[in-house]
Amino acid sequence: MRAKLMPAIGVEGDIGYRQEKLGNDALTIRQWPVTVTGLLYPLPFLYGALGGGWYNTTFDYADVYNKAGYADETTRKFGWHLGAGVELPASHSIKLFGDVRYVFLDQKLKNLPDAVLDGDNANFYSINAGLLFRL
Repeated sequence: MRAKLMPAIGVEGDIGYRQEKLGNDALTIRQWPVTVTGLLYPLPFLYGALGGGWYNTTFDYADVYNKAGYADETTRKFGWHLGAGVELPASHSIKLFGDVRYVFLDQKLKNLPDAVLDGDNANFYSINAGLLFRL
């Protein structure tokens, strides 16, 4: 959900889903982020984004690691994001949007044996695209 409060300022609320596999499928990360983002429009079609939210994360370890004592777990962590994007009118009541965001999530990943994750961390890029409908 997105709303423009003024011509140059907007706000967005979002509930998303993402999944990522690390270490040759040793770890599957599933996230349901609930975020709020402030939007700054220096031009009517271009915006910068800054926000934060709660990242509900499930760490699902492969069976071989579960048997070795690594239990699956779900956590909730606060994270920040920064990005930029564009909004392009498709009609009077529909806009297309696309943006790229970098998420700063200071979440520690367990050290699996044999350096399976090899330096992977919880920060990530998010590429988003969609339609906005005027109500």
